[in-house]
Amino acid sequence: KALTEVPKPSLSYLKHYLFDSTDRAGNDGDGIVDAGETIDLALVIKNYWGMADNVDVTLSAQARGAVSPDPYVSFSIPTVNYGGVGSFNEDDNGLIYDSEQLITGVNMPFRFTVAENTPNEHIIPLVVTMTATNGLDPNDSSTYTTTSRFNLIVQRGRELPRVIDSDAA
Repeated sequence: KALTEVPKPSLSYLKHYLFDSTDRAGNDGDGIVDAGETIDLALVIKNYWGMADNVDVTLSAQARGAVSPDPYVSFSIPTVNYGGVGSFNEDDNGLIYDSEQLITGVNMPFRFTVAENTPNEHIIPLVVTMTATNGLDPNDSSTYTTTSRFNLIVQRGRELPRVIDSDAA
């Protein structure tokens, strides 16, 4: 089979990076999802088999078995096109690196807002849906779809400084 069948794409979520830039009102830049913040996400995906073309990645927030999406999350950018992802390669949605190669942002983010009334320690169940066509077989008109899941936890409350040097009201 390895010599006669053309490999098909096999995509999977690998990891994510979260950005809550203070450039947006309500964000505190601590790298934690807080109630009322607008979050940018970078996702790294991996292709474990044949060349994937026209890769679209879509995020949604819905728990397994739930009838409706998470009521505390609203997406303004739910889908990003990754183009092609080669066999056994990783790709992301435009990670930005500084001069020391530290990740500082993302060019084509997934973006969502968390409602201000989101309870503390609310779990956001994110679903990553990846679709692709076969980049190795022009006669294959199939769309290959895979899903992965990960969770984010929302923090809601007053953040205290590391050192409290005066009375707090």
